[in-house]
Amino acid sequence: MHNLLAFKHVVVTAEVGDKREISSLSDMIEFLTEWAKTGESKTWEIAMKACNAAQSGELDPQVARNAFIAFARRSKILVPEDTKYITVKPSVAGFGGFAM
Repeated sequence: MHNLLAFKHVVVTAEVGDKREISSLSDMIEFLTEWAKTGESKTWEIAMKACNAAQSGELDPQVARNAFIAFARRSKILVPEDTKYITVKPSVAGFGGFAM
């Protein structure tokens, strides 16, 4: 029911150097489903139940978001809101990798 409900995004690190913005119940459920392959935890279970309950309209989506944040924090994948992003693109153009 509320699977497309958008809210303030949560940024998590999916893999080394890969950040994902989670901004809806659908995004949370998709991420949690993918995470299940790497090993579940108690906070994962709570977050998944909260997301499913919010999706069916039994729980406020903001409560599910808070449960997801607790899971991400506990799993050490939560990117703090005040983090600045710097993008570095390596450039190799001839001359053995040295710019001239």
